[in-house]
Amino acid sequence: MNDNAPQTPPAADPIGREEELQNLTKRVEQLEKDKKELLAVIESNKTTPSLSLKEGISVIKSLRDRKDYLKMLLLMTRRVVSAEGVSILLWDPKSDELYFEEAVGEKAEEVKKFRFPAHEGIAGFSFTTGSALAVADATADPRFKREIAEAIGQKQKAIMASPLIYHQEIIGVLEAVNKLDNDVFSQEDLETLSSIANFASFMVRKYDEDLYREDGESLKLAELVEEICNFGEEESRLITDSLESLRNYLRKRNPIIRNDFFP
Repeated sequence: MNDNAPQTPPAADPIGREEELQNLTKRVEQLEKDKKELLAVIESNKTTPSLSLKEGISVIKSLRDRKDYLKMLLLMTRRVVSAEGVSILLWDPKSDELYFEEAVGEKAEEVKKFRFPAHEGIAGFSFTTGSALAVADATADPRFKREIAEAIGQKQKAIMASPLIYHQEIIGVLEAVNKLDNDVFSQEDLETLSSIANFASFMVRKYDEDLYREDGESLKLAELVEEICNFGEEESRLITDSLESLRNYLRKRNPIIRNDFFP
């Protein structure tokens, strides 16, 4: 046998290429759907779509409907962490249950019908311990709420959750399901989710307390940040760095806020 003879390249796997193409097509279709939903929410509140700090503040200022606000937040979160679905679960103190307050994704409407004991599931673990966690394969985790996934017909694998903490009180959980491209959520993804959860908990409670109004502290803070950002990019970076430093200081000061990462 001649070792120098040209080697025949392995035949392409048509099934594998077809599955890859189907996954890419599905992802593009979902991104287009997300774009339409996000733009619809923004248009309904007469705002300009932008993820800059300045215009992001303008979007938040314009939102007066709790459902619109939460949906916009979840759509943006979904894009940032590249998840198939994202949901906010809140605690019902009367029944000691978690329920899906809002969700985005293919199974959003189905999952919002469920509630379960606050100590159950991966979300329940995050709620009861005050810990953020990322699970690579939920089906192998005993905390996994398999019955909900089966009921809505969704194959769930990678899941991450972060508690919503307001003034050292845990009021719910922000959860992301299934990393796109069958990947797993990274530590960076979890840190991002936790940062969004910290902000979301503040806004959710403000809506609950009916403090988010034109003369409220939240709006005044938003207007102050927006005014500083109007001076230019350098000032915008300065206020961003200052707020992040304050957030990190508060996290260290409050031991209940912690991130535990699970393989």
